[in-house]
Amino acid sequence: MNKIYRVIWNSTLGQWIVTSELGRGKTKGTTSKALSVIALTSFLISPSVSALTIDAGETVSVPETQSSPWETSNLIVGSTGSGTLLIEDEGKVISTGIAYIGQATGSIGVAEVSGTGSLWDNNKYLSIGHSGNGLLTVNGGGIVKSHSGYIGTYGTGVVEVSGAGSEWNNWYGKISSTY
Repeated sequence: MNKIYRVIWNSTLGQWIVTSELGRGKTKGTTSKALSVIALTSFLISPSVSALTIDAGETVSVPETQSSPWETSNLIVGSTGSGTLLIEDEGKVISTGIAYIGQATGSIGVAEVSGTGSLWDNNKYLSIGHSGNGLLTVNGGGIVKSHSGYIGTYGTGVVEVSGAGSEWNNWYGKISSTY
């Protein structure tokens, strides 16, 4: 007869039970704790950075209707309808994803970055007139930055850069105005 045994707690039954010496009780869940920390961290970070579509005749003005700096992942101005983005008065928009102005066929997107200190910083590419109609206006010292830029990919795209200090910088080159 086996006289070696182990007593462990069974949380399902809510009582102590006797098992063989090979029986195991609850062990530390280091992996689950690490996953819990990762999940909590991503949950806390994610609400501040999200994708955004400005459409259905909507106009968003930074810093007027949105705080500055305003952070978003993908930013679409004019997805299937019309939308306008105004970045003025030292407003700053930071897009960590892809940005479209006039994304889908039949859409109209307008973005204007105006005034010294106003900035639209895209960490990926910026497409003006992707499949729809897009207009990007940079004036009065406003600056647009992007990894790369596309004008009229499958639609109609127009870019206007005017006024001293106004620029559209991207990895492959710069469009600027000196007057």
